[in-house]
Amino acid sequence: MTQDHAGRHGHFGSGRANGDLAQARAVLFDKDGTLFAFERGEGEIGQRLIHELSHGDRGLSRALAETAGYDAVEGKYAPDSLIASGSWALLAKRWAQDLPLWRADELEAWLRLEAISLSRLARAPAAADLKTLLRRLCRAGLRLGLATHDVEASARRQLERAHIAELFPFVAGYGSGFAPKPDPAMLQGFCASVGVEAGDVVVVGDSVADLAMARAGGALAGIGVLSGPADADILAPEADLILPSIADLPAALGV
Repeated sequence: MTQDHAGRHGHFGSGRANGDLAQARAVLFDKDGTLFAFERGEGEIGQRLIHELSHGDRGLSRALAETAGYDAVEGKYAPDSLIASGSWALLAKRWAQDLPLWRADELEAWLRLEAISLSRLARAPAAADLKTLLRRLCRAGLRLGLATHDVEASARRQLERAHIAELFPFVAGYGSGFAPKPDPAMLQGFCASVGVEAGDVVVVGDSVADLAMARAGGALAGIGVLSGPADADILAPEADLILPSIADLPAALGV
């Protein structure tokens, strides 16, 4: 079915029927734009990084913003923004072209450390009542994991602040040793960690990269949520189901 055919809980994308979701044994979540509001989390950190690197040079600030996929006038990120769905390594490689005094590897290391520091200040609100929602999934026997392009240490700290860290036996991010999304390495690592097959896993995310990882890795389904920068038209080609937010996930999974 296409996204024009709405189910009771959301829009179907280009893949499987909603009934398959009852077979899920595990759920692998993205973080920013999925569990937490993107603009107040990773998005805010991206803006601060641009400010720090440009040192008041408006031309350079505009160039860095454009490279990263950030519209400073509208205050919005493009769905394919490197900050929204890329990796620190790719962002550093692209930004180094605008910053001739930086080598890409040095810039990547600086971005990683600065992101950890800035994450202590960022307080992104949750996209739903996470404790209630995630505990409901766990009570239904589902294993939970997190796959993010944020630094792993920052991601774990954010889960701890939200009092949900104990619900995630698997957390993968920058520095965890996995290739970035849409490569299926994080999905494969999750499967190996919690003892499930990829076909037992539902991947939930707000970006094309999340959903492409699900498809590349042979996941049961890739569920897109509209709580990030991408709209339904952007997500539909890779999504098996599109929901307004993760608040609708338990009903979609039948738990």
